[in-house]
Amino acid sequence: MNLKHPTTTQTTPTPTCSTSMLARASAHSRVQAGMRLLVLGVVGGGVCAGTLHVLSGGATPLAFGQAAAPARVPSVVAVVNLQVLLEGLRELADKNKELDPTRTGYRAQLDELDARIKALDAELKDNIPADQTMLRAEKSVQLSELRNVREFREKAFIDLMDARNGDILRKMYLKTMPQIGTYAKLNGIDLVLLDDRGIPVPERASQSQINNVILSKRVLHASEGIDITQQLVTFINNEYGAAPAAAPAPAPTP
Repeated sequence: MNLKHPTTTQTTPTPTCSTSMLARASAHSRVQAGMRLLVLGVVGGGVCAGTLHVLSGGATPLAFGQAAAPARVPSVVAVVNLQVLLEGLRELADKNKELDPTRTGYRAQLDELDARIKALDAELKDNIPADQTMLRAEKSVQLSELRNVREFREKAFIDLMDARNGDILRKMYLKTMPQIGTYAKLNGIDLVLLDDRGIPVPERASQSQINNVILSKRVLHASEGIDITQQLVTFINNEYGAAPAAAPAPAPTP
């Protein structure tokens, strides 16, 4: 009697996910990769805030087959040479002139010390005999003291004038920034950059110093058409000329 092995039915294990589910997952991955490529391409081209918003999670991702949003209008960019701008402002020139009396006063004090030093030096050389040692010693001490005072005051005056000039420059800068913004809005300009192309790269310097200067630059090329420095000089000077003169300060009450 022949014994036969019982028939064994081979059953394929059920996959954890169906083929259709895998296909949908693959399609979803391709869509996500396409969106990333879209975003990177737009960023590389310099546009556009709407697409960048996808990266932040603030926008709803594009559904498969959904039409892409229309591209935004390119931004308008301008550059300004801030040093040339400030040097061309009449208000800054007027404020510097207001310091002239202070400069004159400091200069007069130094001139007076110079005259006293010169007179005392001449007295030592021509009028006090060499045998009057004590008198010569006293005059030498006075001369040394005057020279030290003169040196100290000159340094103090330079520091004071530097501080005054810095205060004027700071106030002018803070006042000019909103004026640049006003001009930009009136002329449809979206972004105004500081034009740093005029900052020289030093010829004789260390590699690190040159490297720092190069890496600090932001504008490597700009066409003449987007330089609005002179237009801003005219615009701000016209505003300054049209502004009413400041009222004189009231006299102090005795």
